[in-house]
Amino acid sequence: MLSLVILMTFSLLVITCIGFKCGPKQKCSCTDDEFVEMDCSARQITLRRTCENLPKNVRHLNIGRNNLGKIDNGDLDGCENVQRLNLEYNQISNISEQAFQHMVNLTELNLRWNVLRIYTKKSQATFIPSRVKTLYIDGNMNLNSMRVANVSYPNISHLENLKSLYIDGINGVEFDQSYSNLNIQLIDFSGLINYKNCTIHVITNTTLSNIFTVTHLNLSGCHIKNIHAGAFQQLSKLHTLDLSYNRQLGFGMLNNISYSLQFTNITVFNYSRVYPVFGNGNTLYKRDVCYLYNTTIEELVMDDKRAQRALGRSPEEKVNGHRGANNREPQGHNKNNYGRGPFDDVIY
Repeated sequence: MLSLVILMTFSLLVITCIGFKCGPKQKCSCTDDEFVEMDCSARQITLRRTCENLPKNVRHLNIGRNNLGKIDNGDLDGCENVQRLNLEYNQISNISEQAFQHMVNLTELNLRWNVLRIYTKKSQATFIPSRVKTLYIDGNMNLNSMRVANVSYPNISHLENLKSLYIDGINGVEFDQSYSNLNIQLIDFSGLINYKNCTIHVITNTTLSNIFTVTHLNLSGCHIKNIHAGAFQQLSKLHTLDLSYNRQLGFGMLNNISYSLQFTNITVFNYSRVYPVFGNGNTLYKRDVCYLYNTTIEELVMDDKRAQRALGRSPEEKVNGHRGANNREPQGHNKNNYGRGPFDDVIY
């Protein structure tokens, strides 16, 4: 009798933990952890059918690449316990205003690589629930089908809990005043990911001024050609900056960049692969890095062989920058005021 009870209890646990219906017609794959991750990507299923019988312990749902097209009110009923929702690559062009209203536990929303018209002026992204902390909306901007004069960054002023934002980068467009009321800590524009758009040719002194709470900023592969001397001056909390793979910057632009970094809390700076194979900008001079002495940089990554030779380092080794006082006001730049530092082998 005891053996029978044990067997029935074990069977019930199996059904509860790993034997549930894993997606419509068992098409999805699921983990057998206490809190389940369900992968329904590219399974030719609908969102409504997936959510209506979703097990209560599913916390992460990936339903990308199913050509959903749109999300209507009620499509997500049954998905209330999901904390991370992946809807990438679904050709989604419209999301109803109340589509996410019952998803009270949702903290991460991935809407990458859809066709949402959220980068146009007067458009609203109020369908995104205010409790979201991590938001992916990159890959939704198609400049070929949009008038440049009608382009703007999405209106997400209601996202009071947002901490991490993955977004497309638009040349000549600034973050409006509404972003200054948010507490975003990470913004990732990186154009190194397939089908993501980042074409910020010029960063002026006001381009980023309204995102002054940012601590981590990724601008890699964004086709940047010019950065003004005060571009990062308003970002006093900036800790990590990635400008790698902007091939038209060259080493000469370091002078402007490092000037504004004096006013930040910068610790890690990636300036790799920033010059063309041929042409100007591939020689590093002492004057290009003089302001770095006044920053709090602990790690400067320049993995180009030419930069390493100029700095007297091996190609494989990361270059450690100077760590000094966190001076909010720029100090003098006479090299004789400093001891021998990591840039003393740079060409004058």
